[in-house]
Amino acid sequence: MKTHFKGYQLRQGVESLGYKVCSFLNLRQVKIGWNRGIQTACINERGVIWLADIADDAVVTRAVFEDYCGYVVHELLHRKYTDFSVRGDTPYLARLHNAVEDVWIERMAIKFNLTGNIQALLANLINGMIDKAFEAKVDWANPLQYPFVFAAYGRRYAKRVPLATGLQSIFFKASLMVDDCTSSTDTLGVAKWIMDQLQHLNDDGEGQGKGSESDQDGQEEGESGKGEGQGQEEGDSPSDGDADGEGEGSGDGDGGEEVEGEGVGKASAPDEQSDPVEVEPTNEAPDECGGSGSYCEQSGICDADDHASLSNRPDERFTILPTVPAKLRYEVKRLFENSGLSEFQRNRKAGAINVHALPNVAMGGERLFKRRQETEGIDSAVVIVVDISGSMFDDYQNNNAERMTAAIQTTAALLDTLHRAGVVTCVLTFGDRTAVLKPFEMNTKKVNDLLVRIEDGGGSNDYFAIRHGHGLLMQRHEERKVMFVITDGDGHRSYAREQVKVGERLGITTIGVGIQHDVSGVYSNNVHVKTIADLGTASFKQIKLAA
Repeated sequence: MKTHFKGYQLRQGVESLGYKVCSFLNLRQVKIGWNRGIQTACINERGVIWLADIADDAVVTRAVFEDYCGYVVHELLHRKYTDFSVRGDTPYLARLHNAVEDVWIERMAIKFNLTGNIQALLANLINGMIDKAFEAKVDWANPLQYPFVFAAYGRRYAKRVPLATGLQSIFFKASLMVDDCTSSTDTLGVAKWIMDQLQHLNDDGEGQGKGSESDQDGQEEGESGKGEGQGQEEGDSPSDGDADGEGEGSGDGDGGEEVEGEGVGKASAPDEQSDPVEVEPTNEAPDECGGSGSYCEQSGICDADDHASLSNRPDERFTILPTVPAKLRYEVKRLFENSGLSEFQRNRKAGAINVHALPNVAMGGERLFKRRQETEGIDSAVVIVVDISGSMFDDYQNNNAERMTAAIQTTAALLDTLHRAGVVTCVLTFGDRTAVLKPFEMNTKKVNDLLVRIEDGGGSNDYFAIRHGHGLLMQRHEERKVMFVITDGDGHRSYAREQVKVGERLGITTIGVGIQHDVSGVYSNNVHVKTIADLGTASFKQIKLAA
């Protein structure tokens, strides 16, 4: 069983799970976004689930992967069952309602056995929050903790948390009430009932939720054992583990092992306007695993027709040179025909003379030669990323568009040369969004008809395009993976620079081709093309490809 994953594998697995869970719940497919600054997993009204970003090359454990799967399932349960228009009218009630709602939707998921290990996934989330609370040595008697305490108490499969004196009878009955909920309106009703009980704590030191003796002795006709958890005793009695009443339950119930008040103190009424601690599962990337930007593949990708279209734009805006400069063709062809692994084996008895070994002659040494070793025949896949942002078209009104013209000529030249060298290629274009202009399987000759019809793409989200291209390459079987980014350099420079480094650590060589711009600040492997005429003299000799 696989115990560690790369970050890009985690992302692919989590997104795939999201699609499957949506299908199971009969939900419209949601988008999953990744953001480096997020701390709590959340879903917005447009159906985008935002998670803490993980760098593509980060190494994460299976436990982290399962946590992320749990975040997605939890947020999709909100999408399925939660009515976001139903909310408490004070900060405290709103957070308390959130806690009750979380308990309800997770019980629904377990009831319908959403995934084979649904209970374990959800238990991992709440147990992680409980562990952090214990590590932080929180004051469990502080009213700001009560919504979180109920969120833990109501999850019958979670670790136990301490209860301040007066809370157990309230939470015990409220937990039973959750079993009868069918909507967010019902869960808000439970939250209001809890709030009312908490407000009376200062009156008599205890809540009013004890109920009758029959309630506590298990006379719920088996309901006391309806819980799905693993870690609690049978029965719902706040004092006994066993339910003695008629129809005693066989499942796990609420409140099996809590010792109310021991080492915690007495509960007190909360301030309705206060802001309690978070009850939603926290989502932070493990140390040194965080990504560098914001990335949502479903939102960042657009159709190729949005950037170039034969039907919508019949007129050609640009022209492509009929022949590729010989020097460019030769150097690119040689770049990919060579192995990228070239080294000298020294201390040999035959080969080229190694002048540095000559002093050994005086000492009787015979190994004075070196021999070049190259590994040839490595198959390659290349993604060409073309900047079509507004700055590339700055001079188009003067019927010049020199930058875009140079970019298109460079792209066409690379495609032709790589095709002749037997290299499979893909072309991406980016502005505000990224389009796959040429998938790997498309015939190379067809893409030229699209290149000459390129339109202004607006902004310059180079980071997204580079990361998406790296993802496409990581799905390829070819041993060597290379990306060319043809750009004028205006974009998210710091994010792009970090993603280029991530690609290098994954074995992807990213080459920047600067159009009238020095891009060496982002791409250590880079070429500078000032004008179309430079295509005949641009040198790729200095480019180092990963083997």
